[in-house]
Amino acid sequence: IYVDDVLIGGSNETEVENIITTLGNNFKMKKLGNIKFFLGMRITQNLPKNQIVINQTSHIKNILKFFDMENCKPCNTPMDANFPHNELVRNMSETKDIEDRCRRAIGALMYVMLCSRPDLCITISILSRYQSASSAQLWQAIKRVFRYLQKTINTSLVFQRGDFKYFIEGYADADWAGDKVDRKSTSGYIFKVFGCTVSWCSKKQSTVALSSTEAEYVALSAAISEACWIRSLTLDFKFAHDGLSVVIFEDNQSAMKVCRNPEYHKRLKHIDIRHHFIRDKVNDKVVILKYVSTTDQLGDLFTKPLAVTLFKKFCYRCNLVEDCI
Repeated sequence: IYVDDVLIGGSNETEVENIITTLGNNFKMKKLGNIKFFLGMRITQNLPKNQIVINQTSHIKNILKFFDMENCKPCNTPMDANFPHNELVRNMSETKDIEDRCRRAIGALMYVMLCSRPDLCITISILSRYQSASSAQLWQAIKRVFRYLQKTINTSLVFQRGDFKYFIEGYADADWAGDKVDRKSTSGYIFKVFGCTVSWCSKKQSTVALSSTEAEYVALSAAISEACWIRSLTLDFKFAHDGLSVVIFEDNQSAMKVCRNPEYHKRLKHIDIRHHFIRDKVNDKVVILKYVSTTDQLGDLFTKPLAVTLFKKFCYRCNLVEDCI
């Protein structure tokens, strides 16, 4: 059912039909059957494989055509691993035309990233910081994202029923002082439910971290906030019980010790008190922190641009599959 771009779904078919009937008695609407396309997303249900697949191939083609990039040369990553942020500072000779073009492109790419492409997350996070200082260099960086989309235009986000070790698992990471201009860090996280990717984020921290431990601690704060929301959602849907713990993987053991042992807070007293709520969540077993090596830290995909080999490895772990349909 499509009612002003709203979907209706549920496990009880009788209840769903009652809702459809009630809405139909009050609004002019048309029943279109099982969902196939929704807001630029193609959604395919493959029952024999126990899969739901989301891709935006058609929408991406329209974006490339709009910006005259449909015949661009493909590339393997959306951003170079050694991308120099400071080169994106405004050149005062740039025109408003470039600024408008950059804003439109970043907005279009952000929608693709939010719906089905976590592999674009850190790239869009970095580029969006310079929308008010658009330049020819920024436009070149955006064009590289278009070239990457040309290469991966058929990539899909796959939700598949199968074996999973943890009901809800997440990865949290930070790139300490990664911004070479103001030396602020970037927080990143990703969460999976039943082994399927459902939430991802890359965000520049609002303060300068004095150590990698502090940067990771602030990143954990953001990740645990998201974990609590996802956990509450699964409880509302009756997928889980009150004793459910969310497992979050972290690669900084000092930050993990700060979460578990108040004595370590002597060295982090200057951190905003709002971040310290994570101690309660860890003590109450709402969240369980587990160590993961840096080479297996999936959250790394959301804190900085990566070299192609590691980038592809993490994309696969995010359940991004090429030519799935």
